Amino acid sequence: MNQPIETQQEGLLKIEKSQPSMQWWRDSMQDVEERMQWWNDARFGCFIHWGVYSELGGLWNDSPVKGYSEHIMRIKQLHKHDYIEQVASKFNPITFDANAWCQRIKEAGMKYVVYTAKHHDGFAMYHSDISSYNVVEQTPFQRDPLMELKEACETHGLKLGIYYSHSQEWGEANGTRNFWEFDHVEHRFWWLEKGQERRNREVSTYYQEKAIPQVLEIVEKYNPAILWFDTPAYASDIDNILLLKALREKAPQLIVNSRIAALDNYGDFLSTCDRPREFPPQKDKYWEGIPTTNESYGYHCMDQSHKPPEHFIKLLIKASEKGGNLLSNIGPKGDGSFDTKDIKILEGIGSWLNKNGEAIYGTEKSPLPAQSWGHMTKKDHLLFLILTNIPENKRILIPEIWGSVAKVYPLSDKDRNVPIQQVAERHCSLKVPHNLQSESYPVICVELEDHQAFDQVRVLQQNQVNNLHGFDAQAIENGLVYGSGHRNDDCIRNFVVGQNQVKWNTFLEVPSKFKVSVRYTANDMDEYGGKFEVQYGPQKLSGTVEPSLNQRHDIGEIELTAGRNEIALKPITQTGRKDVFWFHDIQLEPLN
Repeated sequence: MNQPIETQQEGLLKIEKSQPSMQWWRDSMQDVEERMQWWNDARFGCFIHWGVYSELGGLWNDSPVKGYSEHIMRIKQLHKHDYIEQVASKFNPITFDANAWCQRIKEAGMKYVVYTAKHHDGFAMYHSDISSYNVVEQTPFQRDPLMELKEACETHGLKLGIYYSHSQEWGEANGTRNFWEFDHVEHRFWWLEKGQERRNREVSTYYQEKAIPQVLEIVEKYNPAILWFDTPAYASDIDNILLLKALREKAPQLIVNSRIAALDNYGDFLSTCDRPREFPPQKDKYWEGIPTTNESYGYHCMDQSHKPPEHFIKLLIKASEKGGNLLSNIGPKGDGSFDTKDIKILEGIGSWLNKNGEAIYGTEKSPLPAQSWGHMTKKDHLLFLILTNIPENKRILIPEIWGSVAKVYPLSDKDRNVPIQQVAERHCSLKVPHNLQSESYPVICVELEDHQAFDQVRVLQQNQVNNLHGFDAQAIENGLVYGSGHRNDDCIRNFVVGQNQVKWNTFLEVPSKFKVSVRYTANDMDEYGGKFEVQYGPQKLSGTVEPSLNQRHDIGEIELTAGRNEIALKPITQTGRKDVFWFHDIQLEPLN
């Protein structure tokens, strides 16, 4: 569509939750907290993208495809017959071992698995009685890997989740987005446009004859704890909601993610952006981030962009701090084995969680904002300080806690006491024990004795760089919008002169001088441009927007007084048609 969906007035389809016909959905949400309890406690799961496309490893005729390897059928515009003959017929993962998978996943500290039973190619990676287009009938493997995985999950105490691509289906004439063979519409939200009545009827036929029957078949045969849907905007929300209704009638306690429908969240939890780097605040109580070890979800032999274990540990910490889960993806090879790079990542995460898992599992959203030295989670009367950036002098400052502190100790050595000292305005400080200083992201536990309340303040450290990220601001005002958290999109948009600003409540122990820089994106100076201002009490620094893609720009030096102050960023002039800039963060670097 040429217009954004918000401006479509005619033909706008929206399933209103308040309609009498939606009473079944409202009834289904009455016990959402009960069915979400185990998921909320688990915090960490494993996404597995594995299909006949994995055999190709992201290569077609020995040349790498650009993008997700699991999209190779669409990228190379393969007809279904050719996909069977040239891809499925060669899929024979003789080293596949579901027990070995689950053992590695369990050792990584993951509590549940989400397996791709049918991806967008429409090919079922289980034995389906609804369609012969499946792994048992169309490949020399002739085994049901999902049944083997189900049994292995039961053996290893993992919850089983199943991914099913309901809205995007390239393998059927009545399906969606196969524009090269079946002349489907390619773009999203096509079903909101006039003149699409015939196509809507065809897709409804696909839902009635394949999608809904297969989803109910999966529930009957494999009894999953989660059904994970994807890309809902390629089919009508009427069909999507009918699928959800059939699923709720079949399995009321099964957990469903938000991607079941396109125009609103009818699921139990929110699936946020793919491959996140940061997490914006979420309105939904239950939400997850979905990273992958490299930049492809399915196995891609040419994609060597694997991140270190610390990348995922930090994402898990940040998600837990904000009350969310992490569903971290791996793409097994076509032979059924895990890439050695993925194994090292899993082992690194598992090693950290083996020591520090108490600070992740079963925790709740932190009552305090992120600090320069790290992040916090909470569980009952325990506050966990997770040190991801220990200052050079090894001393960290903690915002004020109203309530008695019974004990402070390293999570790895609960018998050892860590002295804590009160500083100005009852904020506290502690010295990181020597034996923790060389550990990767050590955890210090603060055991609280009585009623707890917390000062929502960012304590500035005068001995280390302070990064004030837009996602961690205490306030964003008047129409500002969070980016998704994806690389280059961990930003705040829609700055309007005289109308909005971003604020942080801060505390500084002693007067200090800092160099100030701002990271922003303004990659088209016709669309973006202007001036902005950073204010601390009566002091102000201003900057002029320059061409930038997620880059940092120095704007000057500032002398900050001791005590409590508010730091604010706001636009003061605008020259671009669209926005002043996309704001990422402010950095305060101490000048000694």
